[in-house]
Amino acid sequence: MALRQCPTCLSNGTLSPSHRRNAHETFLAVVAPFVYPYRCSACNWRGMMGRVSFVRHSTANIAINAMVYIAMLILAIVVLVAIREYLHPE
Repeated sequence: MALRQCPTCLSNGTLSPSHRRNAHETFLAVVAPFVYPYRCSACNWRGMMGRVSFVRHSTANIAINAMVYIAMLILAIVVLVAIREYLHPE
C-alpha cells in the first residue's frame, strides 16, 4: 500500500486517520464505508479521503475511488430496478 499524500501541502506519509467529529461524518461512514476522515500532521489539514490508497498521487487515488463509487452506484441502481420489476410485473 502506498503512503498517502496530503492534498494541501503534498507531503507524503503525513496523513493519519482521524476520529469522526459530527453527525455528517457519522452519516458518511454508514452510507460510504470506504470514506474516512484523515488529518495531516504537517499542515493540520483535515478532510475525508478514501480508505484504500493504491498509488502515491492523491489525484490518482481520487479517480480510482470515484470509479469504485460509480460502479457501486450503478450496481445499486440495477438491483433496485430488478427488485421493482419483480414486485410490479407489467
